[in-house]
Amino acid sequence: MAENDVQHKILAKALYEIRILLGTGNMEKDPPVRAAARIAYALHNEARAILQGRTFDVEKAIKKLATRDGIFDPALAAKIKKSLKASPKAD
Repeated sequence: MAENDVQHKILAKALYEIRILLGTGNMEKDPPVRAAARIAYALHNEARAILQGRTFDVEKAIKKLATRDGIFDPALAAKIKKSLKASPKAD
């Protein structure tokens, strides 16, 4: 397995586990924890796809961040799109 693939899987597994952990806490008392949980929840299926060696639609994933439960500001999706454009291409 290529090192890049391993890196992606480590990050995907971490996100997936964060989603599970955040889902067990009391998010009502801590808005930043609630926001983190919603981000992790929005992308946990995409993380699982990476772990299973599958791909996912990047645009749909970004839209999920912008619209999940009406909580996220569309600026989050814009910030992610901007960072993807600025990132150097992987080898």
